[in-house]
Amino acid sequence: MIKIIFSDMDGTLLTSQNKLPDGFDETMSELKKRGVIFAPASGRQYFSLLKTFSKVFGGKWHVGNAQRN
Repeated sequence: MIKIIFSDMDGTLLTSQNKLPDGFDETMSELKKRGVIFAPASGRQYFSLLKTFSKVFGGKWHVGNAQRN
């Protein structure tokens, strides 16, 4: 049974226009129904993740870059 899905963002999940792909909201709804957690993995800052995933991301899980600029 799958419990959590991690996905890289840039060059993997996001389109070339840095947008979530068509159907992503429906996919997230199905994952929630099945009890599967989605966690974006990115070198982006946390607040960038919140902006990109504002509709679907609860902010509980993510893999990120701890580097400070």
